[in-house]
Amino acid sequence: MLVQRVKRRRRRSLIKVLLLVTVLVAVYSMAARWKEQEAVRTISWLVVNRVIVVDPGHGGVDPGAVGPGGSLEKDINLAISKRLQAILTQAGAVVVMTRETDTDLGTPGKSLSERKEEDLKKRLELVKQTRADLYISIQTNSLGTRWTGAQTFYDPGSAEGQRLARCIQQQLRQRLKNTDRVAMVRRNIFMLRNLEIPAAMVEVGFISNAGEERLLNNRAYQDRMAWAVYAGIAGYLAGDSGT
Repeated sequence: MLVQRVKRRRRRSLIKVLLLVTVLVAVYSMAARWKEQEAVRTISWLVVNRVIVVDPGHGGVDPGAVGPGGSLEKDINLAISKRLQAILTQAGAVVVMTRETDTDLGTPGKSLSERKEEDLKKRLELVKQTRADLYISIQTNSLGTRWTGAQTFYDPGSAEGQRLARCIQQQLRQRLKNTDRVAMVRRNIFMLRNLEIPAAMVEVGFISNAGEERLLNNRAYQDRMAWAVYAGIAGYLAGDSGT
């Protein structure tokens, strides 16, 4: 009887501990959401009514890079872009997405190269038609298995694009804490080269690295990535230099 009573007490104690942990997790989640909402309210005035194009790279017949675990770049780009869209919209920006599903803008029936060329031209046309204030391209890097880290790029002919890329890179370093990369010039990128508005490309990480591929598929990490990009955009609009 004594042994049974001890076992029952242990079970009750374990249940209490589990309930306490559950409550603490719930409270932490609520606090995190409140902090996130407060952050939006604090800097939302910077983006209110700004027209911002978010361009998830690749899509449809064009998968982009493929990770060692089979992840497709187009899916990661879209997931992070949609999270960024939600944050910007909540803050009051007017967000234009070049795609919101797994599709491309090319004409079916054309060769892959022709379709990709048409896709880029239609994205460019869409950005120009919207009279956007800013353009953000979300891409994923792929270069061997050892490299990691998110990085931003800009066209050498755009001083404002450079500042935008630097502001976003600064936030990527501060918020993700897993990259020491700096914003860099990227020549001959079709979208960056042909836009007159401030434009930056965000390579969110290396899908070719197995560890980073797993991170890029993690919803919480995607949220952090989107928040970092958003904070960089807000910093740019506030006049920060990004250095």
